[in-house]
Amino acid sequence: MERIPLTAFSPLIRLLAGKRVFVARPPGNVGDKLIYFGTLQLFTRLGVELCDENKPAQLYCYAGGGNLGSAYMHLCQPVWDRLRHLAKKHAGKIVVLPQSWYDDPSRPSPRPWSVPDAEAVFAREEVTYNNMPGSVLVPDLALLTNIDWKLPSVEQSVGLWLRRDREGLFASSAQAKDSCGDPALRALDARSYINLAAKYAHVITDRLHFAIAAMLAGRRATLLPGNYHKNQAMWQTWLHDLGCEWAETPEEALRRR
Repeated sequence: MERIPLTAFSPLIRLLAGKRVFVARPPGNVGDKLIYFGTLQLFTRLGVELCDENKPAQLYCYAGGGNLGSAYMHLCQPVWDRLRHLAKKHAGKIVVLPQSWYDDPSRPSPRPWSVPDAEAVFAREEVTYNNMPGSVLVPDLALLTNIDWKLPSVEQSVGLWLRRDREGLFASSAQAKDSCGDPALRALDARSYINLAAKYAHVITDRLHFAIAAMLAGRRATLLPGNYHKNQAMWQTWLHDLGCEWAETPEEALRRR
């Protein structure tokens, strides 16, 4: 794929370089592990010292992903509480790494979006950026992943992979019968996720980070929408320019293959 220039990450790089950093990771799937994989590679490049809870850090970071907002707060609140406790204890600053905001549609959420106590908030796509005053637009950190291992060869021409959770729109569609399944249930870590995508010449998916995995592997990728703005906003903000395709439905994507 075309690579995002490192300058797109400049605001985050300036903040992180050479610092002692603690990262709190909320629950997530293998896509979140791919984000963290890219994050660790960035830390290595910047000379960041990764701290555990027992070593005082300068920055207390909430990991990148798509779990800001009311939809996942029941899972993330304990992570936030621990992060804030540590930051206060060690007089550190709270930083939100590139994130998307997702509200539970059944629960009204106050506007504008905000993250109390955060020194800096990085949005990974323009919808979150435009709705969060003071945030800084920076790409998803999975896009910095460097593949330093041998990828498997292509085994199949097209792989349609559809998610089966509440963010998916197509699990019960007519095209679901052609799906290979939910890719997040088929890989345990970032490397195996990329290796799975690499086995297909063309990956069609509504899993954002499986599309990114295919792109990182140099394969053709078509991204489908999910039940909120994340996929389309990421595609419009960054992925379109990197060669990723967009389709509104699996049927549309399969017609183009």
